[in-house]
Amino acid sequence: MPFGDLNTDAGLKALDINQYISLVSLLHACPRAMGIGLDVSDEALIVARANAETHGVEGRAAWILGSFAKLADSLSARETAGLMPFHRPPLWHADVLDLIVANPPYMSPAKMRAFEQHSVTEPEIALVAGETGFECYEAIRDGLYGLVDRGDALDRPLCKVEAGRTRLVVEIGHAMASRVTRIFERAGGWAAGGGDDRTSSDDRAVWRGQWRREELLLDSRGLERALVFVSVGETA
Repeated sequence: MPFGDLNTDAGLKALDINQYISLVSLLHACPRAMGIGLDVSDEALIVARANAETHGVEGRAAWILGSFAKLADSLSARETAGLMPFHRPPLWHADVLDLIVANPPYMSPAKMRAFEQHSVTEPEIALVAGETGFECYEAIRDGLYGLVDRGDALDRPLCKVEAGRTRLVVEIGHAMASRVTRIFERAGGWAAGGGDDRTSSDDRAVWRGQWRREELLLDSRGLERALVFVSVGETA
């Protein structure tokens, strides 16, 4: 999905999960874009900040230590209230995300053992998702349910998903497209404890955690490399 396909004139807002390099590239390509990079590793975030400074985009990027399995908590106003101004996310409360990019671990232990026959430079935690290799996609799907506008100002996420507007790009391994598509296209629902009775004051579609696949991206060898989804909703 080329960055040029996105609407950059309106100030694109992005969330990068576990793939800070693409956030820096996006901000460099789109001068009015802002973004949040989230990772479970302090070391990765240090590298991310340095990379953003090198490319002159540090003023439009924020970096948060957190888990994609607990996105709502990681991105809540309560959790980020103590951040220094330089690190405070430029996306204020309830701003709608245009783009979410994720590069989760997607190997199983069996695939990892086969992969170790080649040169491996990344730690296992960055490569192995679990027994099946699909666990992180399920965690991201469930974590995204929490990006809704809550009533409590402190619990409200700094950004949210909007039906028909937010797009999700996830990197995958070869031959994983069909199953990852099923994971994200399954019937959605609000996060645990949120109920399913939220309504809109008008006829806009309400996002209930569902995604529709738009595109399968192949690499230069013709292998499956990424999936593009759009958020879909239902009329309240």
